[in-house]
Amino acid sequence: MSPSASAPTVTVFGAAVMDRLGRATAPLIAGSSNPGSILTGIGGVGFNMARGLARLGVSVRLIARVGRDNDGDLVRRAAEVLGIDVAGFSLSTTQPTGQYLAIHDADGELAFGMADMAIQAELDGAVLDGGIALA
Repeated sequence: MSPSASAPTVTVFGAAVMDRLGRATAPLIAGSSNPGSILTGIGGVGFNMARGLARLGVSVRLIARVGRDNDGDLVRRAAEVLGIDVAGFSLSTTQPTGQYLAIHDADGELAFGMADMAIQAELDGAVLDGGIALA
């Protein structure tokens, strides 16, 4: 479903990160390499909300901060493919794109999660004001 030209644009402010999700195929053993599968995708609450709105045919803009790295390029391209306006993306010169790592046990329950989100501290007033100005 494509957005209507006359419909207002919803602006979402939030994280757009790389998700790395591992699932064990056997009981987890601490301090050891564990067999399993690893999936990589794009996530972050802001990105997930914008993706959902875009899939519903809503015109949506995402205000997010990514690093000047391959992950940041992947996040931006994924948003563009979904039809999300990325004019509000800004690039960090000091931090990599945020990452979330989840390790699930063989039953699918979250065993460990780690969020490398230092870049989110850069979503300061100036970045937010820039996003508001686009609205």
